[in-house]
Amino acid sequence: MPQTDLDAHIGRLLSGVSHVDEIRISLEIILRSLPVEVIEDFLADPTFRIDLEQLGQNNRSQMFMAAPIGRDVSRCVILRPKLRRASDAFRNYVIAHELAHAFLRNGGWGQYTDREEAADALAAIWGYPRPETW
Repeated sequence: MPQTDLDAHIGRLLSGVSHVDEIRISLEIILRSLPVEVIEDFLADPTFRIDLEQLGQNNRSQMFMAAPIGRDVSRCVILRPKLRRASDAFRNYVIAHELAHAFLRNGGWGQYTDREEAADALAAIWGYPRPETW
C-alpha cells in the first residue's frame, strides 16, 4: 500500500479519537506498526471503526454500532477516554489487545481457543505484551 494511501486510511481510522491526544498518538503508532494485511482487513470491512466510549445519562456507556449485514459480527474498537491517564505501556497494550480482538473477530487464534488469551498472544506478537505492572 503506498504511503499516501496508508496515511489517508490511518487518518480515517483515527477520526473517532482525534480529540484525545494521548490515545490518538498511541493508536497511530500501533496502527503503523501492524502488518499490512491487518490494516487491509480493517479497511475492507465497512463496519470497522475505532471510537471512544460515550457516556450518557447517569454516566452509563452508550454506543451506536452498525448492524452486521451478511456477517456474524460488527467490528468496532471502543476505547475508554480514561486510557489517556494510563502509562504508555499499558495504554499501548490495551489498544493492541482490542485491535487483536477485532482482527480475530473475537475468536481464537491458533492454539489459543480462549479469546482473551488469543488477543493477548496476538498483541504480544505485534510488540505489545501485557505489562507486568498496570
